[in-house]
Amino acid sequence: MGAEVIRLRPEVLRQALADFWAHLGVPSRDSEVVADSLVEADLRGIDTHGLALVPMYYRRIAEGLINPASLPVVVSQTETTAVMDAQNGLGQVAAARAMEQAIAKADACGLGAVAVRNSNHFGAAAFFAMKALEHDMIGIAVANTAPLMPPPGGAGSRIGNNPLAVALPAGTRPPIVLDMACSVAAIGKVLSASRRRESIPDGWGVDSDGRPTTDPGTVLEGGTILPVGGPKGFGLALTVEALSALLSGGAFADGVSSMRSLTKPNRCSHFFLVLKLEAFLPPAAFRTALDQLVAYLKDSRLAPGFDEVSMPGEGELRNRQERLRDGIPVSRAALEELFGLAADIGLCSVALGYLNDGLGVTG
Repeated sequence: MGAEVIRLRPEVLRQALADFWAHLGVPSRDSEVVADSLVEADLRGIDTHGLALVPMYYRRIAEGLINPASLPVVVSQTETTAVMDAQNGLGQVAAARAMEQAIAKADACGLGAVAVRNSNHFGAAAFFAMKALEHDMIGIAVANTAPLMPPPGGAGSRIGNNPLAVALPAGTRPPIVLDMACSVAAIGKVLSASRRRESIPDGWGVDSDGRPTTDPGTVLEGGTILPVGGPKGFGLALTVEALSALLSGGAFADGVSSMRSLTKPNRCSHFFLVLKLEAFLPPAAFRTALDQLVAYLKDSRLAPGFDEVSMPGEGELRNRQERLRDGIPVSRAALEELFGLAADIGLCSVALGYLNDGLGVTG
C-alpha cells in the first residue's frame, strides 16, 4: 500500500495545506501563499519541493526552530532597494512579501531589489521569480543554503548549492523560466535515492575525502554534492551567496544550518531582483524579440536521440498542464503522513476530509 500512487485534485490539496498551516498559526493570507508554493512545485513536477516538504517544515515548527506567526520587517530601504528581516518565519512568507516590495519598487522606478535575512527554506525559487511575469517584468530569485558543496580543489562542504531562478516574459510563446541549483543535482534527489536505496549517477557526489561515489548514503553522511560545471558552478554559488547573505547582512557559509536540522535555526537569506520592461523598451518589443530568439534556437538541427530542442521551463509547463488535467501524483504513504500530522494537531478540515474520503482524488 505504501508504494501506491494516487492523483489528487490540485485545488483540494491546496486548501488542505492552507488549512494545515493556518492551524499551526500561520496568518491566513500567508498560509495560502505557503500552500500555493508547495502545490505549484508539485504541479510543475518539482516533487522534492512540494508536499514532500510538509513533514520537515512541521517538525521544525514543532521544535521551535521556525516561528509560524512571524512576519518579515523592513530594516532599511531606498526607492529601489530594501533589506528585510524574516524574523525566523516560514521562507515562503518572507519571499512573497519581499517579491511584492520588489515589484512595487520596479513599477515605480524601473527596478526593485530586496534582500532578506534570518529566513528559512522558501521552496521552489521559480514560484517567486514568476510573480514578475504578470506585471511585464523580469523576475530573479536566489537564496543561500547550508554548505553542501566543496570549493575547487577542496574536500568537505563549504558553500551551499544556492538556488537561482530567472523568469522572462515572452509573447505568444511560454515564458522562459530557469530554475536551478548550483549543484549537479539537488540534494533532494540524493535524499530520494537514499530512501529508495538506489545509486546516484557518477559525478553527483563525493565522500568526505573528495573521492567520487555513487552511494547516496556516503554523500549524506559526511560527503558532498558537486557544483554543476565544476569551478563555474562554484563561482555561481559564490555569487548567489554574496547577493543573498552578504547584501542582507545575513548568515553565510557555515553560519547557515541545514533546513533539515532539528537543533538549529536555518538562518538562510534570499535576494529578489525585478526589472520593469517598460523602463528599457516597449514590453511588446522585448516579448517579440524573445519569441524570435526562441524560434531561432528551436530551429536548430536535432542531435541524435532527440526529437525537439527544449527551453528552460518547458518540461515543467508540460507537467503542469498534465497534472492540472489528471491530478497531482502522490504516494499513499505521503498522503497518510499528512493525515497523521493533521491528527497530531487536532485539525479536521473539509479539504482534508475530501482527500480522506477520496473526493479530492481524480479519476
